[in-house]
Amino acid sequence: DCPVLLRHEDPQAKVLYIGDDATDEDAFKILKTKGMTVCVGKKRASAARYYVNNVVEVYQLLKNIKQEKKLCPNILTAS
Repeated sequence: DCPVLLRHEDPQAKVLYIGDDATDEDAFKILKTKGMTVCVGKKRASAARYYVNNVVEVYQLLKNIKQEKKLCPNILTAS
């Protein structure tokens, strides 16, 4: 429900959903075309668009997104 509420308040908001188990699969399916979905852990069948191996890589991903936002302020705005 949270990503839906966020998009309701700002329809141009981009969603980043990170999950690590089967309970996240419904969100991955719903958000696949509406944002960035990331599955954490051993690569397995998942509706997530991207994979990272562990929380260290999640942290690096978030740092990279933050850095890209600094370099290109409009990178996360709607097209």
